[in-house]
Amino acid sequence: MTLFVSVPTFREAFEAESGKTRDLLASLTDDALSQRIAPGVRNLGEVAWHLPQSLGSICGQLGLVIDAPPAQAPAPGTVAELMEAYDRARSDLLVAVGAWSDEALLDVTDVYGEQWTRGHTLRVLLDHEIHHRGQCVVLMRQAGLEPPPLYGPVKHGVPDPFDAGPPVPMERLEPPIRRAWLVENLLFWVVCTGVMAAAEWFWVPEWLWWPLPMFVGGAVLSGLLLIQSLLWPWLSYAAWRYRIRVHDVELIYGVLWRVRRSVPRPRIQHVDVRSGPLDRAFGLAKCTLFTAGTGEADATIPGLSPEVAEALRERLLQDAARNV
Repeated sequence: MTLFVSVPTFREAFEAESGKTRDLLASLTDDALSQRIAPGVRNLGEVAWHLPQSLGSICGQLGLVIDAPPAQAPAPGTVAELMEAYDRARSDLLVAVGAWSDEALLDVTDVYGEQWTRGHTLRVLLDHEIHHRGQCVVLMRQAGLEPPPLYGPVKHGVPDPFDAGPPVPMERLEPPIRRAWLVENLLFWVVCTGVMAAAEWFWVPEWLWWPLPMFVGGAVLSGLLLIQSLLWPWLSYAAWRYRIRVHDVELIYGVLWRVRRSVPRPRIQHVDVRSGPLDRAFGLAKCTLFTAGTGEADATIPGLSPEVAEALRERLLQDAARNV
């Protein structure tokens, strides 16, 4: 805690902070003074009333007599009375301390049973006021009042960056991803059909005395798998969407089960751009996101052009660097 060693410095600091206190008191309403956080504790009016009372109490420890309400005085029922009492105490305090020299701030005196310099006591007085002003802000919030912007914009006065500007549109994947998925699915179909055909040719006749139903079932299954391989890339492409918002990367995908995934941008630690043989054959790449606390990929955006994938990687890595 830095003590005051100059009377003008204290006056400047106290005038600034007491001005903030006046702004806060002016934001109160008479009805809100009864707001209480819990039974048996001081309500908003009593906490606000303690502000001028404490000026008189602490100044009394320094031998100063100012026009402040005594500690046993009940809190008034109106904001106007509160402000009037605070203004009187504030004005008297500035006059009384203004009569001191800078050297007087180094004098040691008994303050509530402890030996403090006057400069230290004035520092405590100022911090004490800030402390109880904070209590008033909490009770004001509970009473539905908006506190003034004492040290910066308050919540209601700050535009929400998530809502700033027009909504970010969803982006589509590059169309060649459909052909890449089609080739991938057809290769899978060929492998599966080959395995089923080999199993039916070599092993099924030895197990069944009439293997024809197994052959027919295998053919039907292979046909259904072929239809799925031909249709699924177009259905998946139609379902896939992504967008980069201020606070997250949003992915929407899935044909039968739709998935809507949100990856918070502050948690993204590194981003990989990958391209397998099929991706390179169709001029595509995929962007893989890794987040804090996970050793594996958290999300992957496929079907991007290499230029878009690299630009996306650089954009997200810049955010990750700012969050370190």
